[in-house]
Amino acid sequence: MAENEGLGRWARRRARGELKDVGARFDVAMQTWRAVGEPEAQLLEARRRQVAPEVARLEKAQTAREAFLAEHPDIPERISDLCRATEAREQLENMRRSEILRERRQARQFGRSVTPHTQRCSWMVPKCGLRGAPIGSAARPSPPLR
Repeated sequence: MAENEGLGRWARRRARGELKDVGARFDVAMQTWRAVGEPEAQLLEARRRQVAPEVARLEKAQTAREAFLAEHPDIPERISDLCRATEAREQLENMRRSEILRERRQARQFGRSVTPHTQRCSWMVPKCGLRGAPIGSAARPSPPLR
């Protein structure tokens, strides 16, 4: 542009001045890059090389997961069903716990002793069968505690 004959004398002079100014700014930018940017870029590149195997492993696992889900399209729905069932059980257990706590608070207010709900109704607890006997044993159920 500074050597363009189609420009007037003053335009060429201004273009030469701008070139000198741009050159000086470029030199400052390069010094800044060498002082700050280049070391940071080298650290980032080293970190990228360091995590590349992990990225490859995760991509492989994702591909395998997608292939598995393509082969078993019912799995996401089954997982959702299990999550809902688990949440329902947790809610029921939380409700039971809050009921026991409410009973205990009421009993304390009225000065009664508190029998834990599980002791009072242990003959109904399904996980241990009949009053602590393993499920399927020949033990007979005890009458409910009163």
